[in-house]
Amino acid sequence: MGRLLFFVIGVFVICLYGCIEYDGGFPLTEKTPVVNGVLMADSVISVQLSWSGHPDSTRFEPIGNARVELFENDESLGLAKEWNPGNYRLPYLASRNKHYRLSVSGPQEIAMSAEDFIPERPDINCTFIRKDGWGESVFELEVSALPDPISALYIYAYSSNEDGSWELSDMYYCNSPLADSFNRAHNSMGPDGFSYSFDFFVRCPAEGFINGKGSLLLAADANRIQVLAVSETFDMYYKAAFWQRYYDPEIQLPFTWQAIHLPSNIEGGAGLFAGVSVVEFDISQPEVAEN
Repeated sequence: MGRLLFFVIGVFVICLYGCIEYDGGFPLTEKTPVVNGVLMADSVISVQLSWSGHPDSTRFEPIGNARVELFENDESLGLAKEWNPGNYRLPYLASRNKHYRLSVSGPQEIAMSAEDFIPERPDINCTFIRKDGWGESVFELEVSALPDPISALYIYAYSSNEDGSWELSDMYYCNSPLADSFNRAHNSMGPDGFSYSFDFFVRCPAEGFINGKGSLLLAADANRIQVLAVSETFDMYYKAAFWQRYYDPEIQLPFTWQAIHLPSNIEGGAGLFAGVSVVEFDISQPEVAEN
């Protein structure tokens, strides 16, 4: 009995001190050069270079005067020009199903490289189903061909503002087993027939589609749908980065937090250099959405 009481008291003391807020800050680490480069088919190639900083920072010190060279299928496209501090652009439209390589050298002995490809565009149809009483549009996405080696589809919905800008929807409803459950929650307050909601986007891993085919019903307060077909490099980075930033100590219990490794394909630095293809649909009009 005495040992049990001692054990209970000990656990209580550990939990009590474990919940004390720590204000010591993050330990200082050596700065690392970071690449932010997402290659989008039919868009100009641009890359952002900066130094790493505090996890809570929103602005990072740019890396200027760097030599940034890009290659397509091992043929040099030339040097990107710095049009803003740390922002480099090459006036060349990236293409689907091609391999790209990045080579960076610069101040403080920076030497970074990375490579990835831009996936083929999948065959997708979007059909408007109905307008729900709460304002959400219910639509069906039907995938008839998902080329290899696409890693996943990311589905985003946007609503238009009066000033012509677009606002990303922060909640989606979907019951399909094709949707990844990592950002899913049970929600009975959605449109009729839906019992699960997703925060900010719906991710559908490629392995869930049978022979590259599948369909799913979704609902969101939106009139434009955007589907990103992404490489494995982008997929692994984005999912981990979302989960890392999604954690909120005001909501989750502090002692449940655990460090999330952020993968990177940058040799000699950190960050991302990866490719995506985009398919967009206008669902502001009933019946069949326009691609």
